[in-house]
Amino acid sequence: MAKYLPDMRAGDDYNIQLRILDNNSNVVNITGYKFWLTLKSSFEDTDASAVLQFSSVAGYNENDQPTQGICYLAVPAALTKPIVAGSYYYDIQQEVGINVTTVLPPVADYKDKIIVVPEVTRAV
Repeated sequence: MAKYLPDMRAGDDYNIQLRILDNNSNVVNITGYKFWLTLKSSFEDTDASAVLQFSSVAGYNENDQPTQGICYLAVPAALTKPIVAGSYYYDIQQEVGINVTTVLPPVADYKDKIIVVPEVTRAV
């Protein structure tokens, strides 16, 4: 089980709520920020061979509240369906202009893994 993200079931929608705060725990206005979620079997895998790569811009999801630092990464079931059950390295990065920063996991837990479990019903 990942420390910072919920585990995932292949074939289900997967939703992550991000709340971005600065170093003083103040809300950051993230309007227009782009966020990337990437899952890989190995750190050495290229992005092209990632198990999952999904991005969203703060304000795109109807539930986003970018002026309050809140953005949802709403990965559709069609993207999680082909993921083979297992444990995967992950990160979430934010892109603001030319600046890229890893949001999760923190450096101390860079080897944290998310668990993907298989789906049971495949007819849907």
